[in-house]
Amino acid sequence: MENRIKISDFVKLTGSTLKTVIYYHKIGLLPEPERSPGGYRLYGPAALNRMQLIKYFKRLGLDLKRIKEILGDIHNRKTLREVLQSLQDQLLSEKKSLEERMAKIEKLLSEDTAPLDRDSFASPSFQLCAE
Repeated sequence: MENRIKISDFVKLTGSTLKTVIYYHKIGLLPEPERSPGGYRLYGPAALNRMQLIKYFKRLGLDLKRIKEILGDIHNRKTLREVLQSLQDQLLSEKKSLEERMAKIEKLLSEDTAPLDRDSFASPSFQLCAE
């Protein structure tokens, strides 16, 4: 039980919350740690590393299910590459959609100066948005 820390210190070091750590144990994202003779959860360097990976993947936009899949097969670089490629494709699609929406808004701003309380639903601008 050398080089082990209690859950309170683990939470502080990882910048997480007690509730989150316990939830990650519950869903199998973090393995259950060793216990001290008094029943305290004890965490080592491997748990800290795993939590850092979880947080990193969350910042990339992956959900917990995908993170669990990746970490369950961490040595399979193909799996990680496929997941990251899929995430990249999804983000590019979202980016394109946002750019299209921005273009519509810019067009509306440059053309339509009618107050919103008028019969705006018949206006060309509204029709453009409704497409």
